Amino acid sequence: MAVLDFYLLLLVNFFTFYAMIGIGIVLLVIGKYYSSMQKLTISWVLLAIGVVTAALRSLIDILIMSNSQLAQYISVWNPIFGLMGSLLVVGGLISLSLEKTIETTTLRRRQQEIKLILDNLRQKYLKKEISEEDLKKLNADLKKEIAEIEVRLKIDT
Repeated sequence: MAVLDFYLLLLVNFFTFYAMIGIGIVLLVIGKYYSSMQKLTISWVLLAIGVVTAALRSLIDILIMSNSQLAQYISVWNPIFGLMGSLLVVGGLISLSLEKTIETTTLRRRQQEIKLILDNLRQKYLKKEISEEDLKKLNADLKKEIAEIEVRLKIDT
């Protein structure tokens, strides 16, 4: 019975290790496509590295279980990897939250700038400084940009 428990525990640790490696890879993929610019940010990298670092705990458990002589040398690393992984995940989550806040603030600021530009264009048109077709072209481009910003803001909230 004890041998069965040993192999079951070994199997669970192998599964946990590979599952967490898979989760780290999935986090990287999600991070790449979740960003509005479609590029991987440091927040997602921190999350993935944190999960993979925590996965190393399972690998250490496997090494400890399979070689008792090795256990005395590597058992100290088990809590270290767990703590490092946890800190990296928390840091990644905080960074991700700040990243979204900064992006939202930047989008709202750009939206206000465009509205001011539109008002200035109307004033220039009324003073006959620009033609009607120039106004229409610029107005259409800027309103399109405002619509894109509003879509991105709705996605973020």
